[in-house]
Amino acid sequence: MKVSNDIGFAYVVILSHEVKYMKGFWRTMESVFAVILLMGFLLTIGSPYFTGPADIDLSSVGYEKLKDLDSRDELRVYVASKDYGTLNSKIEIPGYNHSIGICDYGGDCVGEYPDSENVIVSTYVISGYDKYEPYEVRLYIWI
Repeated sequence: MKVSNDIGFAYVVILSHEVKYMKGFWRTMESVFAVILLMGFLLTIGSPYFTGPADIDLSSVGYEKLKDLDSRDELRVYVASKDYGTLNSKIEIPGYNHSIGICDYGGDCVGEYPDSENVIVSTYVISGYDKYEPYEVRLYIWI
């Protein structure tokens, strides 16, 4: 009977000794788990910032180019005279090809039309230059 008590006491001493040294291991595991949770949270919340640059909306870029020319009072002069060549030279879109088409109210169009696939068209409508004579300016953009 006395032997079993000694064995039990020895076992408890050894077990408490192992638990005492296992505290560091469990604290390390807790820290690793906390880091994993924190990284998962940050990647979930911050994922829009790590997706890279957004695709360019070429239609709105073309519209803004035409609107800018109109705000500087250059667009209406070229459109009224149907001078699509000079108007085309005033527009620069880096990395893309472009051409201009000018259509009047009757549907008669002048300009250069692209012979390509995947063409983006930006349209800008003006009312005329000196009198009411609506025109539709089409900016064709492609790679």
